[in-house]
Amino acid sequence: MIYWYKTHNNNKKEQQLIFYFVLCYFLGLIFIVLRNKIPDFFSIVLSNTIFAVGSVSLYLGSKAILKLDSKWYIQHIIPIIIVFVGHFTFTYVYYNTQFRIFSYSLFASAFSFLSAHLFWKYKSKKYFLFDTISVFVFLTGALSFLLVALKVNLIDVSTYFFNNSKWIFLLPNLYLFLIVIWFVSLLLFRLKN
Repeated sequence: MIYWYKTHNNNKKEQQLIFYFVLCYFLGLIFIVLRNKIPDFFSIVLSNTIFAVGSVSLYLGSKAILKLDSKWYIQHIIPIIIVFVGHFTFTYVYYNTQFRIFSYSLFASAFSFLSAHLFWKYKSKKYFLFDTISVFVFLTGALSFLLVALKVNLIDVSTYFFNNSKWIFLLPNLYLFLIVIWFVSLLLFRLKN
């Protein structure tokens, strides 16, 4: 991905934002995989904050692909700060794994719904098929994160997230993997045309 970004970067906003999303996804995932080997600040607070930056970058990248205003504004930074403060609070002040998962899942679901709405409202005739598929990809993500948010209080959550055998916790990770592949493909196709 870094090689592709370096060799194909023409300072296009959509390329930069999708690259930031992919980079944040992998950095956050590395911190989560290292949970219990590195301090909780990195594996919980920072990893989820990095995921939040990635989610907002994906949302802004979607806007850039659709040729809409894709600048960072305060309304994009405030949710990231809320994710940071929330994860810090529910890790160090009032330890609550379920609330951390609930709050981040609602955040990710909201940004996925917003992105689906963008592709639905601004889909072009030229890229109708790709924009329609993007709507369904984002809706799938929004619903998977929402399902996790609704079910997290009903099950016992292990401290080490990836040791949990509940299939529902795999949905968002599978979705994130799918969206990385989809958006890199979409970006390459649109840039080619």
